[in-house]
Amino acid sequence: MRRYFLRYLFYILTISVCVILVLFGVLAYQYKKSGQKWRNAIYASCLDALEANLNASTFPDLNIDGLSLFGSVARDPRISGYLVRDNEGAVLLTVGQTPDGEILAQFFEEDKVTEGKEVKTSTRRTTINVSSTTDNSFLISRGEVTIVKAKTFLPDFVESNDILGTIYLTFEDEPIISIDIICYSPRNYIYSRQIVEPIFGGIIFTLPLALLIAFIGAYVVSSRNTRYIDSVRVALRRLADGESGIEAPHFRHSDLNEIGRAISELDQSLLDNKRSRSTWLRSISHDLNTPVTAMKIIIDGLSDGFFDPDAETLSTLKRENDKLSDRIRRVIEYSTLIADTRIHEEEIEADAFIQSVRISLKDAGNVEFKSFSDNNETGNVRLVCDTAQMRRAVQELIDNARNSAQEGEKTVITVSAESATGKGSSTQYRITVQNPGSLPGDMDVNSLFEPWTKGTYSRSGAGNGLGLSIVGAIMALHGGTASIREDGGLVTATLEWTRSA
Repeated sequence: MRRYFLRYLFYILTISVCVILVLFGVLAYQYKKSGQKWRNAIYASCLDALEANLNASTFPDLNIDGLSLFGSVARDPRISGYLVRDNEGAVLLTVGQTPDGEILAQFFEEDKVTEGKEVKTSTRRTTINVSSTTDNSFLISRGEVTIVKAKTFLPDFVESNDILGTIYLTFEDEPIISIDIICYSPRNYIYSRQIVEPIFGGIIFTLPLALLIAFIGAYVVSSRNTRYIDSVRVALRRLADGESGIEAPHFRHSDLNEIGRAISELDQSLLDNKRSRSTWLRSISHDLNTPVTAMKIIIDGLSDGFFDPDAETLSTLKRENDKLSDRIRRVIEYSTLIADTRIHEEEIEADAFIQSVRISLKDAGNVEFKSFSDNNETGNVRLVCDTAQMRRAVQELIDNARNSAQEGEKTVITVSAESATGKGSSTQYRITVQNPGSLPGDMDVNSLFEPWTKGTYSRSGAGNGLGLSIVGAIMALHGGTASIREDGGLVTATLEWTRSA
């Protein structure tokens, strides 16, 4: 429980802190970017307003008493105030408000000029020059905005960041006075501080809140998942012990229920496999017991003198022994195919492949061979497969077709191979074995490829139900399929697989 709790706590806390940091970073970036844009706009507006006021004056009063000259600047509601300095940089007058909202309208006496503090500032500066002309009119010109770093004197209530910028007034290029525009930041000014500080404070407060939520969330998730993991562990242990009918754990509205469903499917699959193994054992016992019983009867008869040890009796004994050997061989072959057999593919012409099938048959008298490519008869069909295994599959299909024939009836079996171009660069291969006949109507024909399954028409015939199972296993190794169908009195078994070029 503790291990899961710490793990989930780390995950949830990491996600929460990352989200908060990203939110705080975006907010701080937007605050800085918007604030800078705001300050630039205010400073440009102050320059325009002061220049317009100078242009409107018949005789610009550039002395400190000419306060009407700066009225256009002071009337801007976005400005907190301004400092008026003489040509030597001493503060002569402060107008506006302190960050706490107190009204400023103070002249500095000569002996109080040094009150305040000296700080390093980096602020923008612009010079507005007034020049006289021969017709007693005045020409107003504005210089470029420059960034100047210098030491300057500020009153105690003003910080260096509060200075929006400085406007220098000169007459005939001689400095007269300067104006420091004061614009407090939203976090300092009393009227905006009440809005901005709760926003930043709220984000900071969410850090311990996120920690608390992470603890609670980690505890809830870890405790629930621990119960689920324990129940899954118990269910899997019971499955490993061979129990069946396991009730999978279930949680409402949880993706973990997929694991529960998988356990139920595994339980059903293991139960089916158990039944299949039981069927296998019964089928193997039955199939092997039949020739063994026959051989025992003959041997007992020979021992009791009931049978004569003549050629016919020995031939019967040999036939039963061969039947037993064949069935054991088939069981071993099928077990090997579904265990660890690997195929070794090669490209071969269909004619050569079919010829090899013909040679491998003991009696090919009633078998007809054909090959097609793209449904057009040709001799250039090529197959890509494990030749030995595929030949074995075709042999089993031919034997199955022969065994389905009525006794004494000669059945013509047609074997054909074809290839066709599929999607992209892939090629589809198909081998069919066709013979006259019918399929049992009381069973699923696809189950014929399951082990020890025989159709009703062959229950009295030869074989032990493993022939088509071997075919299915071979096709599974090739990544293909085996199917069988009946149409118009013809039974067609089809082997299909695909290979990329």
